[in-house]
Amino acid sequence: MERLKRSKVAGRLRTMFAVLVAFATPGVIVAQGGTITGTVTISGRAEPISSASVSVLGSMLRAQTDAQGKYTIRGVPAGPAEVQVVRIGFSELKQPVAVKAGASATLDFALAETAIRLQEIVTTATGVERRIELGNTIATISDVNTRVEQRLWCPQWPSRASWV
Repeated sequence: MERLKRSKVAGRLRTMFAVLVAFATPGVIVAQGGTITGTVTISGRAEPISSASVSVLGSMLRAQTDAQGKYTIRGVPAGPAEVQVVRIGFSELKQPVAVKAGASATLDFALAETAIRLQEIVTTATGVERRIELGNTIATISDVNTRVEQRLWCPQWPSRASWV
């Protein structure tokens, strides 16, 4: 009887150990990557740029800056990487960074403002030109009340004061 209890306890311990290893392994795998953090500002003024797109080139890792111009990209593979920042109205900028496993690298950007020049657009319209004349008619209406009463009065009504 005591052997049976010991074997059940040992089986439960093995199961709990397997579950613990299964949950701990993904954390170790993620810890092998690093984190890139930083701030994106306007060059010369140090004002933050919000909604700038920050991406690690050659991967699907991306982040967007918040209202203070700060960003964080997690899970970046260890080793050298190139980070690019893009925002409408500013020149794009790329910078290299060395990422260490389980560590955080700081990479700040200062973007220069640029005017966006659009191409010239020329439009032409062709077709037949038509001229339409609108006329006016002037009429004089007299004694309107009498005519309206004659049309609305019905002989079956008890008095002429009844209206439809």
